[in-house]
Amino acid sequence: MDVVADSDGVVRTVAYNARGEGKYYVAYGFPTPGGQQVDLLRRSNGRPLHDSMGRRANLDLANATVFQPVGGKSFFDAFSITRVEWPLAPALKITNPGFDYTEPPDPVRNPAEFQAVVLMNAYGPDGVPVRATFDDTNGVATYALGGPWYLLADEGFPNDGKVALISSTGELKLAVPGDPASRVRIDPAAVVGLPVQKRASTWVYGIDVPNPAYNPDHAPYWEDINNNGAPDAGEPVFSERMFLMNPNDWRSTFVERYYRRADNNGFPVGQDIAWQADSPRLRDGTPLVARNFRPRLNGFRFGQPNLTVNLMLAFAPADFFNGAQAINEQTRINPFMALALVNLVMGTTQTVEALVDFDGPGPTPPHLEDIPAHFFMPPVGDPVQLVTQGFEGLAQ
Repeated sequence: MDVVADSDGVVRTVAYNARGEGKYYVAYGFPTPGGQQVDLLRRSNGRPLHDSMGRRANLDLANATVFQPVGGKSFFDAFSITRVEWPLAPALKITNPGFDYTEPPDPVRNPAEFQAVVLMNAYGPDGVPVRATFDDTNGVATYALGGPWYLLADEGFPNDGKVALISSTGELKLAVPGDPASRVRIDPAAVVGLPVQKRASTWVYGIDVPNPAYNPDHAPYWEDINNNGAPDAGEPVFSERMFLMNPNDWRSTFVERYYRRADNNGFPVGQDIAWQADSPRLRDGTPLVARNFRPRLNGFRFGQPNLTVNLMLAFAPADFFNGAQAINEQTRINPFMALALVNLVMGTTQTVEALVDFDGPGPTPPHLEDIPAHFFMPPVGDPVQLVTQGFEGLAQ
């Protein structure tokens, strides 16, 4: 994307760069009425764009004043698609017929169960899989709460919109017993008594892109899954700590990063999350667990060490560095040395151990943790002004 901002850093226009030479990416945010909240990320380092006041450039894709049209369409329409679809979810667990009982179960390599995508009787987390009976004589399916058949979105569903009939044990309904080619497939709209109809949904296009400046070895946070206080193999690292903004709303955060799956500790995928549920979970019922974020030892250890060292070297006498110095009533300090020492204390020492509870009544419990010391520094004012006033007072 090409971005034009004013002298205060406020974004005025965003335009698609068809040559792929723009300096920014558009990053996903929360849906808005008729649009999508987004950030602008620098391609060179993955950092979000801020204005001169330090505010992130949160924009709405539907804002046609900022986002310029593409190919005669609004920017939002050019990079989204609206489809009329049935409510589907991976809500039916069936036994994996190829499960290797000699090996431990693994959700990817050796799953004990499959999660079949089936038709639901309602949109959102309150929906349950549709069940139906099937009359072999007239080929009619009828909605029934205790019916033996679920409506499976099989490999042919994207092409013709028809579903197959599958039992809770994973057996498909066949017109000719033993002949897989005779699979019974029906149009969901033809199911008698079905309590749901198709509904329009809008999807905004997007893919993952690498951050060329990101090095996971330098990430300041990791998730302490086993709670042993040390980063272990397999525990993911993060460039920032996720927060729950509203402890009474589990969705008030970057859900895909703040939570992990309770079954395999993996990252949840957005389309699998039951966004309207009362508690964090996937649409198949798998709970989501708040991550145990901890800072790594490379985080917050030094604030501006180069600045401090340069100030000390520039304004302290050579014998100040002979290893025998102490700061006491005999130490003579000029204003610039004082500024360097204040900077040393307030800028270089950045880590303290504290009992923290970042989300209050949220799911993360209080715990001891090394955190940035500036969270607890009193608002004493500008160090330069303090030093100046102190010397002014002594001079008087």
